Amino acid sequence: MTSSIPVITLTAHTMAGDRDRALDSGVGEIVVSKSDFDRNKFEDLITDLVNQSLV
Repeated sequence: MTSSIPVITLTAHTMAGDRDRALDSGVGEIVVSKSDFDRNKFEDLITDLVNQSLV
């Protein structure tokens, strides 16, 4: 049985291609705090990733 731990990267700055590299390395999602951060969306993202890991 393989377990999965959801990983969310929260960063203040990214460069072109950082999101794709993070996702390719196994990160579940990357959130750029300056532009993407919305508390409700972040909570939904956490809920979705946790639910996916429980399946």
